[in-house]
Amino acid sequence: MSNWTSVVMAGAIVSSPVFEENRRGKNWLASIFPAPLMPGGIGRQWMPRARGDFLYMVYTLSVNDPVEFGADYVTTLGRKHPKRWYGVVRVLTESVIEIEEVGSAVAAILRSQQLRAPVSQVTA
Repeated sequence: MSNWTSVVMAGAIVSSPVFEENRRGKNWLASIFPAPLMPGGIGRQWMPRARGDFLYMVYTLSVNDPVEFGADYVTTLGRKHPKRWYGVVRVLTESVIEIEEVGSAVAAILRSQQLRAPVSQVTA
């Protein structure tokens, strides 16, 4: 997989790996966690939507958090065309965010847990 990077200004990102421009589109960024009784088995903590040229506020995210970007387009007949992008935050500063792309929500959560696991000490 690859890494996605965006500029961060005033706590908000200015780009997204998936985004639906149409006015019937619905876009979001969420921190995700396992929740077997929720839709798709994934719980979401929604990031606040920013205004103007800014997309989402990221001040509540931390390094190694699993995230989901969503961009749904709904046709006039009500058919939904979903786009999802999952990753794990690898770098987060006042000026940049870098997210490692993974293939699914579960993969993002597992990768996050793997990155947060303490490194075992090897003794000689």
